[in-house]
Amino acid sequence: MNPHISLSSKAGTQLEQRYARELAADPNCMQPYVQKLFGVLRTVFEEADTVAIREIAQGFRLREGEFVLLLEVGPSTAQVPMGVKLGPPHTLQDELDRWQSCKPDGLTHDIVLMNLEPKRNVQGELLALKYDDAAKFIGVDEQLNLENAMLTATKLGEPTMTSIADLLFQLYERLGLLLYRHSFADAPRDWNESFKPEHLDRKLLDNLTHWEDRRGDLFALRADLTTELDSGSGAHHFRDPAFMFRHIVSHEEPGKFIPTILRGRAHGDLHGRNVLVGKVDKRVLWPAVYDYGDMSTNNLIAWDFAKMETEFKIRAYPQLFDAPKLTNEIMEFEVHLHEATEQARESEEWPILPAPATPRERLHWLLLQMRRLAMNHLSQQGRIRQWLVEYYFVLSLYGLNSARFANLTPAELKGAYLSSGCAAARFAPLDSHHPQGDLPSYQSVLDQVRGWRKSEDPTEMDNAESTLQKALKTHPYALPIGDELALVLEKQGRDDDALNLLNELDKQFGAAGMETL
Repeated sequence: MNPHISLSSKAGTQLEQRYARELAADPNCMQPYVQKLFGVLRTVFEEADTVAIREIAQGFRLREGEFVLLLEVGPSTAQVPMGVKLGPPHTLQDELDRWQSCKPDGLTHDIVLMNLEPKRNVQGELLALKYDDAAKFIGVDEQLNLENAMLTATKLGEPTMTSIADLLFQLYERLGLLLYRHSFADAPRDWNESFKPEHLDRKLLDNLTHWEDRRGDLFALRADLTTELDSGSGAHHFRDPAFMFRHIVSHEEPGKFIPTILRGRAHGDLHGRNVLVGKVDKRVLWPAVYDYGDMSTNNLIAWDFAKMETEFKIRAYPQLFDAPKLTNEIMEFEVHLHEATEQARESEEWPILPAPATPRERLHWLLLQMRRLAMNHLSQQGRIRQWLVEYYFVLSLYGLNSARFANLTPAELKGAYLSSGCAAARFAPLDSHHPQGDLPSYQSVLDQVRGWRKSEDPTEMDNAESTLQKALKTHPYALPIGDELALVLEKQGRDDDALNLLNELDKQFGAAGMETL
């Protein structure tokens, strides 16, 4: 049988967006891509009458030659929705191996995890992975991904927030039953092998390299944030996460700074675009999870919660907060979110959704529901006091991954880094000693030196200058250190040196505080 393949206008637009660069050079370049795509689908679904490509699932990163297609397959009178992943055979085989290593023995159908079926050609080459069990969406008003459902609910109140919360409960409870219950507490003191950054995140060193590149936009973002935060009240609610993790991975005893972490079977890439939901009237129902390329038997359990939270809220922030006040409004929101989480942990009473609720109140409540679910799964094995320390650590760790997502807007990048830094400050508060060892920060240097600068004692002024010179080398991203050094130089009567310093900072960042003098 030779099935008829059709491409919806939405899928066609998504395909053109994906190959925009190639189309700019050759307007006819799409034809071979489409022919190859259709050829693979005809082989995979050779027994079907029709295959309609409804949508090309949009992840956070485009991988060359890899597609996740949402299809409707079968006779034209009774098409069944399903998903299929196309890509290089080795990539598909890796995902298949990961799925088979983590799924419970004997599992062939599930209400949340879409079963994975390999599709091969006559030579045995792996062509595609078919995600089954999407038949539950037959007859629903609308199929959409969870991220879109959450964003719309937050802004407009529909789908209902309670249905979103119920769906998240169903999602994580099922993952807990099938995956998370196979976890174990991994304490750094028990690590027998020498520490490797990949033990926390296989992309950690790459992420740090991106954030530390002085020629890049990410380094400039860090510098801008230090200035914005120093001029407001948020500086001591933020710890630079790139510096914190560089300090940890470079330390001779990194285990001093790392909390006990739950490890085990987990999805590893759980976010709102990897979950399909059905919409009926004003409710969302029936979560269906797919894309198992990062599934593993040794994942961080908290990662599934931290990623879901981060990827959702950084897309909500620019839609709900004023652009000119974005940094301050995100900081205020994050601090309030952390305080509410800590209060709920202590009281064991989680806030209810106000009625009526504003979009910001809906966002705050929904994120608290996610954290409540995180508590349910991370506090197992008698860890009711430890789970939040671990969650803050992993939330900060995950936020650094935004460095690799080229499709994030500047506002979304800022939101990700602020989220990471606020979590880092809750994990290791700036105004007290870390329980497992001191973690340095540029704020502690400024607090010390600003006390010296108020003195007229020449010795203390010399100490301030020396300390700031060293700190500027250690924290080259922290513009307030440069501004403070300029003030010290000015107080010593060295106006030319101060002006030269500010000019150098302005040349490097284009944002030095020339009003310092």
